[in-house]
Amino acid sequence: MDGPLHDGGTGAQPCYVYGVVGGQGPREFAARGLGGERVDVLQHGELAALVSPASAAGYPATRGNVAAHHLVLEEAMRTGAVLPMRFGIVAPSTQAVRELVLRPRLAELQGLLARVAGKVELGLKVYWQEQVVFQEIVAENRELRALRDSLVGRPAQETKSERIRLGQMVETDLWAKRERDANRIVAVLRPLAHDLAIGKIGAETMVLDAAFLIGAERRGEFDQAVTKLNQEQGRRLAFQYVGPLPPYSFVSITLEIQR
Repeated sequence: MDGPLHDGGTGAQPCYVYGVVGGQGPREFAARGLGGERVDVLQHGELAALVSPASAAGYPATRGNVAAHHLVLEEAMRTGAVLPMRFGIVAPSTQAVRELVLRPRLAELQGLLARVAGKVELGLKVYWQEQVVFQEIVAENRELRALRDSLVGRPAQETKSERIRLGQMVETDLWAKRERDANRIVAVLRPLAHDLAIGKIGAETMVLDAAFLIGAERRGEFDQAVTKLNQEQGRRLAFQYVGPLPPYSFVSITLEIQR
């Protein structure tokens, strides 16, 4: 299949849904959709859905498929606000998209588009340099340091309870240090953002997983602030900074289509 989507009177053609844009959004796409299909703009009044012909079986979340999903949304962002669907939404027909998403949620979606208009999501993940953070913890906690030193050369079986206690002390100190470091970073960046979303900590050495909703007028200032933090803290912290992204973290509804 490669061509415009049509209901054909029966609504039998499944379609993959990338997201929702305003009625004045893009009309043609250079990016190809999942399966190499052409992306079409499904208009409904002042809203439009971005769709392409789809397999009724759906699509696995492979790197290529996820990249194709993101590239369509990235292209749409160049002409205006976009509300991204989560990956993997296949509707039974274009009619279903109109009837289950665009028509009943008109006011809601327009409000969300207004909220993210002129803004992008910027993602920031921060990690400790592993050796540095553990050196800091040992240096800062005399009791922990003494307990660690007391275990040197002693059999593990005989010191099991002490080693458990040492691990608990390390974990407690890590969480306290994580909170302090994360708060310092957020204190610098939050005033530059319209909104902030904090993600879950996914690794022992992770300090912060955050998404910031940034207006176009403050993008340069935000970039500079992240660069300065990296320059100041690069010896002990590693910064992973990505974007601009569609506002995945700031669309408060799930655009589900029940098939």
